[in-house]
Amino acid sequence: MLLDVLKKHGLVPVGQVGQAFDPNDHEAVGQEEAEGMEPGLIVRIMQKGYRLNEHLLRPARVIVSR
Repeated sequence: MLLDVLKKHGLVPVGQVGQAFDPNDHEAVGQEEAEGMEPGLIVRIMQKGYRLNEHLLRPARVIVSR
């Protein structure tokens, strides 16, 4: 319920698997080989990140393909 209220006020999750790594929104905590993925794409999300309106509250901690 709380997340629904926050979404109505502009809270959005940051980072999705397959999305290009962006150091402004993501924090890379590791790299791994991923078949069928180009280098620099998000393979796994270790911790979700959030943006409130235009402000980054917390970057997503991700594993990036190499």
